Amino acid sequence: ESTANPIDVSNGVRKAIAELNESLPPGMQLKVVFDTAQFINLSIHEVYRALIEALILVIFVVFLFLGSMRSTFIPIVTIPVCLIAVFSALYFFAYSINTITLLALVLAIGLVVDDAIVMLENIYRHMEKGMSAFDAAMKGSKEIVFAIVAMTLTLVAVYLPIAFTQGLTGTLFRQFAVTLAGAVLISGFVALTLSPMMCARLLRQVDHTNRYTRWLDKYFAIFMNKYKRTLEKVLHHKVWVFVCLIALAILGGFIYSSMPSELAPTEDRGTIMGIIQAPTNSSFNYTEKYAQQIESLYASIPEGRTYLMSVGFPNPSQAFSILSLKPWSQRSRSQQQIAQQLGKSFQKIPGVNAFPVNPAPFRRGGSSSTSVQLRVMSSSSYQSLDYLVKNFIAQLSNYPGLTNLDSSIQMNNQQFNIEINRNIAADLQVNLNDVSTAIATLLGGKNESTFEFDGQNYDVILQMKRNDLKDLQGLDKIYVRSATSNMVPLSSLISIKPVVGPVMLPHYNRLRSDEISANIAPGYSIGQVVSYLNSFMKAHLPANAKYAFSGAVKDYLQSHSRMEMIFLLALAFIYLVLAAQFESFIDPFIVLLSVPLSLVGGLFVLKLAGGTMNIYSQIALVTLIGLIAKHGILITEFANQLRDEGKDKMHAITEATALRLRPILMTTGAMVLGALPLALATGPGAVSRQQVGWVIVGGMLFGTFFSLFVVPSAYLYLSKKTKIRAQ
Repeated sequence: ESTANPIDVSNGVRKAIAELNESLPPGMQLKVVFDTAQFINLSIHEVYRALIEALILVIFVVFLFLGSMRSTFIPIVTIPVCLIAVFSALYFFAYSINTITLLALVLAIGLVVDDAIVMLENIYRHMEKGMSAFDAAMKGSKEIVFAIVAMTLTLVAVYLPIAFTQGLTGTLFRQFAVTLAGAVLISGFVALTLSPMMCARLLRQVDHTNRYTRWLDKYFAIFMNKYKRTLEKVLHHKVWVFVCLIALAILGGFIYSSMPSELAPTEDRGTIMGIIQAPTNSSFNYTEKYAQQIESLYASIPEGRTYLMSVGFPNPSQAFSILSLKPWSQRSRSQQQIAQQLGKSFQKIPGVNAFPVNPAPFRRGGSSSTSVQLRVMSSSSYQSLDYLVKNFIAQLSNYPGLTNLDSSIQMNNQQFNIEINRNIAADLQVNLNDVSTAIATLLGGKNESTFEFDGQNYDVILQMKRNDLKDLQGLDKIYVRSATSNMVPLSSLISIKPVVGPVMLPHYNRLRSDEISANIAPGYSIGQVVSYLNSFMKAHLPANAKYAFSGAVKDYLQSHSRMEMIFLLALAFIYLVLAAQFESFIDPFIVLLSVPLSLVGGLFVLKLAGGTMNIYSQIALVTLIGLIAKHGILITEFANQLRDEGKDKMHAITEATALRLRPILMTTGAMVLGALPLALATGPGAVSRQQVGWVIVGGMLFGTFFSLFVVPSAYLYLSKKTKIRAQ
């Protein structure tokens, strides 16, 4: 059922199979060949491992920057508090613990410590000036309240568009958005309440008895001074900063346009499906003969565990098979590599069209196993439509991005048209309904009644003998009663004409339609194929016809358009939230200038890692908007505070950026190392996690580096139009 938990269903089915096997006759056994819950279970296990790895790495990076376990404990305690508390939000929205929500929790580990780190660093800075822990906590928390509230609301604003998105994108990532946004809200509350209290109680007066702390403070002070001098030089040539900004934006556009795109990456699910299509009207025995050859190929695969062959579904000329592979740890080749080898072997089998298929990332009931489905619609006859589509297939076969091209209408099905001679029937007083009823009953069969025998009910089916149904001569044995009670032979009333026609007469959007189906060749993406097909159809489609994509391509196009809208809405929401917080229309623009650079960094690293533009990498890019905007908020807010104290723009922005350098680097390090287990993921579901991880890692590294120069330059150039806020 659509609302059922696949893991619970799998456990229930396996339990029932174990009970049934005890009562089966000797030599008969039930075995599980295909079980999606196996992939889900192992994927969740891998995400749990990434969760633990991210936690360890985040603790390490926080300690690396603070040098004290007592100080490290303050932001780290935020992690269990937020992760445990966010389950209340999942419970409230009736969400489950799955790969999507766990993926959000992995990212949340590096994210929820950000606010606490900023609070701790600001309080610690005042303690270095000689203040007591309590006084420093009071003053430092008041200074940083605005920045933490702005950073928290910014990240929540990023995910608001996702929460209200319909379709596949909304279904998949609504839980992701709620989980991450809930964790961020809780972390902001913890940073404003628990973190200052812990600082006041746990932090001691600054001393330098720890050798590592002395070394850390010494070299970080040297690093900060070098950065400050470099920043001052850059600010005197800020025009070149904007030139670099424009150049990098253009580079990012080039990288984006050159990247292959798809709905979701093909995962190694440990399963390969095989499709066999024999010539139309082939018998069951004919199809079974070739199915056995496919079985022998499956048996020769060393990574194969078991396989299932279903012949005659949905008709005698078709067969469907499933090859289940050994666990991921017991094989060196991936599912895709094995499928590619099988594809070459399948092509060598004459007499049938056979090809292997990798399971789709998001399979829907009734969906085709092929990758591309294109419906051609027209008001003309099926013969004209079939001729048009066959011509398209002949031309598309020259395009290397498509394989196994086929159409749904097959005008080679042997049929017989029976025409009733109405004049003769009227002369013999034979009712036309009696003629059609006799043909339908004796040829097709009719359930007339039931009878009970030995406790079982059996159907009484009225039909001709099977031997009489083998050829048209059986019609000579059918008689129809006339109005005068005479038995008139059917053969004297009808004429039979053999014709060739389609097996079915499909319609789409109230028009006659034919569907072109194909698989995407290795090395090509769905985005490249769709772009080519759009150009091809616009150039060759006649005026009385139109086309539409369906299946996986339709999901891809809808997801792609919705993600673009989500991206624009996320930027608009953040801008409006920051405008309300800063009470300025300029400051939010300054904050968001570093966003394009972080996106370029994420795309660049993703391309180097061999990734694609898909629903996972796109959601990571949206997440980057909120993550990198936090740096701009820290710098801009503190610079505004210094300007309120009477400092000029140059000194305010350089001092603000230098003093916020440590929390910015700490939060970046926490986020990068927190996402690193995703980028380096292995095992089931690894490809999707890698897409998210590499975008976050690359985007945070590039975005942080450039935001330390772009935001100050933009502030110095644009803040002339801003007003100093009243005290």
